[in-house]
Amino acid sequence: MIEQRDSLAWAMVPELIRRVRDFCTKYDSEGDPVAVDATIRAEFVRPTPGVVGFLHLDELGTPIGHLLASSGDWMGTKIVTILQVESARISAPLADAMLDWLSRWGTKNGAKSIHCTTRNEALARLFSKKYGFERGMVLMRRPITVAQEVSQ
Repeated sequence: MIEQRDSLAWAMVPELIRRVRDFCTKYDSEGDPVAVDATIRAEFVRPTPGVVGFLHLDELGTPIGHLLASSGDWMGTKIVTILQVESARISAPLADAMLDWLSRWGTKNGAKSIHCTTRNEALARLFSKKYGFERGMVLMRRPITVAQEVSQ
């Protein structure tokens, strides 16, 4: 977990931001890379951040993955949402540690559950089987189109 009180974390924030921006571009995320960049920078210095990031490092300290999550209110219910997760490899103990940290962080912020968005059905099955996520809502999207008015 990249935390404010860790001096190494300050040096790692740009790498987390780079990975998050690349993810937005690579997977056609609805997140605007510039806005996501600004949000992470602003949240990192807040005493109680609403967005957190994990940077997964290999044994040599090279970044090989990341996770981005937010805590917020949705229709009167506080939830933690895993927005992005990508890693070359992730062990069960590391995944458990991240979910435990997110659970404690979410509880501190009044959240009752962790939601996760996935890019495809295979990832949804993985999160269900390995990490105990249950299928809730199915997120679908449609571009907003406005019919042109006919002038008379």
